[in-house]
Amino acid sequence: MNRKSLVQFLRDASEIVDEVMPWEWPVRNGKSAADRTELRKVALRVVFEALIAQDPPRSPPVPDDMELLTTAEVAAMCRVSAMTVYRWAADGTLKPVQTPSKRYRFRKTDVDALLKDPPEV
Repeated sequence: MNRKSLVQFLRDASEIVDEVMPWEWPVRNGKSAADRTELRKVALRVVFEALIAQDPPRSPPVPDDMELLTTAEVAAMCRVSAMTVYRWAADGTLKPVQTPSKRYRFRKTDVDALLKDPPEV
């Protein structure tokens, strides 16, 4: 589940809790602010479990043109060293996609195109 869908999921859960248990409800029934917060946490947990059971989180399918390969996979496909793949990334022969951990990934379509028309040595 990506960040955007998680935020929407949390908003939906919060709206359901607000419909079921308005903020004034615990106060009208003689509960303190701490009790109100605790009741809201319990209600949110119940709603989360119900929503997850109804629609389990799953990753969206990766389109074929966005299939990403590691440096080692590209090196194996092209029968070159990993250092050569890094050089290709540096000189623009292959355009890398950087992960949040700063590792390189390469689009499979770009690698296939490189294999069809290899660079001159």
